[in-house]
Amino acid sequence: MTETKATHGGPRSGAGRPIGSVSIRENAAQKARIALDALAQVAADAQAPAEARVHAAQALLDAARASAKEA
Repeated sequence: MTETKATHGGPRSGAGRPIGSVSIRENAAQKARIALDALAQVAADAQAPAEARVHAAQALLDAARASAKEA
């Protein structure tokens, strides 16, 4: 058998996230804030169906519990 060296993989110039770009965690935190704001709006909307308000409130409580455990 003849061994051949792979011609792909390894470091490449220009590869990777650009310097100064938003980190994945920061991006996820921003999206989570937007989602929590939307849930809070549904939970507080008297015109929303009761089932939607209850589910939104439960999701907000779950998120609050999760962040309390992390702290």
